[in-house]
Amino acid sequence: MRDRQDGGLADARPGAATPEVTPSVRSSTLGLLALLVAGSLGSGCESDTQTSAVPGEGPGADSPEGCEDPEDCGRTGGRLLAEAEATPSSDPARFTQARAMLDYACVHEAPAGCLNLSLLHRSSRTPDEPVAAHTSAQRGCSLHEQAACVLVGLDEVYGHGGARRDLEAARARFARACDAGVGTGCGYLGALLLEGALDGGADPEAALASFERGCGLDDGRSCYNAGATHYGGLATAPDLEAARAYMAKACRLGEGTGAGTGGQSDACEASVTLELEIAKRDSKISDANLHLGEASVDGLTVAGLECRVEGDGGLLGSLAIIRALAEHKPEIDRCGEIEARVEVVWRAEGGRITHADGDGAAAQCVARAIEGTVIPFDGECAVTVLLGL
Repeated sequence: MRDRQDGGLADARPGAATPEVTPSVRSSTLGLLALLVAGSLGSGCESDTQTSAVPGEGPGADSPEGCEDPEDCGRTGGRLLAEAEATPSSDPARFTQARAMLDYACVHEAPAGCLNLSLLHRSSRTPDEPVAAHTSAQRGCSLHEQAACVLVGLDEVYGHGGARRDLEAARARFARACDAGVGTGCGYLGALLLEGALDGGADPEAALASFERGCGLDDGRSCYNAGATHYGGLATAPDLEAARAYMAKACRLGEGTGAGTGGQSDACEASVTLELEIAKRDSKISDANLHLGEASVDGLTVAGLECRVEGDGGLLGSLAIIRALAEHKPEIDRCGEIEARVEVVWRAEGGRITHADGDGAAAQCVARAIEGTVIPFDGECAVTVLLGL
């Protein structure tokens, strides 16, 4: 069995489809984690024993055109590779040019050249060369490029490229890389700890700490897995707010900028789903079909609005409701201190608010101010008004 690995320059991770992560699915660790390939880390795959060029035995022995010295070749080759990977219809010759530069950089002991050369060999856009990928990563790691050590660790996890399968050795590499500030090392360490493939069994608390540390180092996959772990309650009690925060950061870091691989969920989708689940959990209106966050209309600012109304009001309907309430802004603002948050619920029939209520003097004051307001929808609503804003 041969698993290709992601050729992205920003991180080193398996390129298999991302398992679905939605708040409605809590089936298993593997159903929540993004970074496991073809089953658990303990399953392994057969090593590919094909031979391939290694640094120093191919075109890298000669200085290529387009770069001046090993360091420059490493940078330029890495840039060419990133550009080629980002362009689906990229000319294969660009990969060949990048390989020549990176081969030269690596054989002349430029650590980044070895790292990017290993990533090139792992790319789905180039011929599958696991031996060359592993050898390049080993050379980069020997030159103290910790991101290359992460790749060596991955090979040791799966027994790829001629590496002996050794999870404890991989753990040590991931830990050193994490300590050196390489976020992917933290992420892969977390996966090993959570999966329970190491001596001593699973350690969910340590796994979560590794994911959170990797996320702090801006590794999107670590953020994703921290969010999934918090959501599933795998290390602590389930925490939707923490899960939402980590998924949102994963989305910002690009861990899910589209529809997800193979129709599965990604960080951006999971973040939105978590927002909806939190809103539903905290809802004061059961089965609400209209939701709005903070918004200002005609001078009235609300921190949130939810309603169960007849029909589908959508965003324009929500704004129309706030606009109707804004007609009473002077009376509303007199109900309490500036910036006070006041929650009120109401029922509307026949196009008017027929009953409004709230807890506390300020809420009762606002309720009196809005009763009788002509409103675009019949139904029940709850609103949080910010006074004086």
